[in-house]
Amino acid sequence: MYTKVINDIPHYIFKDENEFRELFPKETLYDDWRNAPEGAWVMSDDGQILEILKKGKMRRGLSKKYNTYIRTLLGMRVVNSDYELSGEPPTHIYSFSSDKHPKKRRLERKQYNGREFIFAQYVATGLDPVDAYLRAFPTNKRKHAELSAKLLLKTKRVQKLITQKIEEKMDALGISEEWLLDEVKGVVEGKQSKDNNKLRALELLMKVRGMFPSSEQKSESLTVFQGFTPKQLDSIRGGNSKQLKTVNAEIEQ
Repeated sequence: MYTKVINDIPHYIFKDENEFRELFPKETLYDDWRNAPEGAWVMSDDGQILEILKKGKMRRGLSKKYNTYIRTLLGMRVVNSDYELSGEPPTHIYSFSSDKHPKKRRLERKQYNGREFIFAQYVATGLDPVDAYLRAFPTNKRKHAELSAKLLLKTKRVQKLITQKIEEKMDALGISEEWLLDEVKGVVEGKQSKDNNKLRALELLMKVRGMFPSSEQKSESLTVFQGFTPKQLDSIRGGNSKQLKTVNAEIEQ
């Protein structure tokens, strides 16, 4: 928890909703900070909880039009802009953010937040990335979710989360690297008529397992398991491949 005293009044930034609820169990919390009123507790774009200290309007240059702005412990933001409310508290909260554009900052950020973790978990269990984003983030705008989900799937932190979850499910099913190598060896050495189908299935599993690293950006299908039991794996050994869900993503390895 971050604290800053302004005019003898303490104000806070909580790292997540759980920490916020420890001190304010019954306070209303707004997911959409752009539409929240002055004095409201809001969730930032990276999952922090903080107050809107001031909300007002300012003239756009010499025109007769106005922009709505807010002031928080993360600095000032124009509500109708593309910039996020996120990051570390600045030294001066009375100036507008000079941070990088949100798209670039989101791509470069190394630490995932709580909503990104939930998004990755949904994707890893086979949910369409757009639907996963709509469930994990406070929005019902599908076009925005489509663009944002594609952006998140390009980030190394989300790729790592998805890979970890898939590996956990593979380990639970007994699909280890040793098992895959033994199966591949058996396929290569075998003379069964359906070896090609089996080999393609095993190659796909090996790609998911991360056994084919690449230094260039490429499009891959991350095969994920949803209710895939050891008994069903017998169908792969028997040559009857099971249709699995895939998640198409731009992977930068």
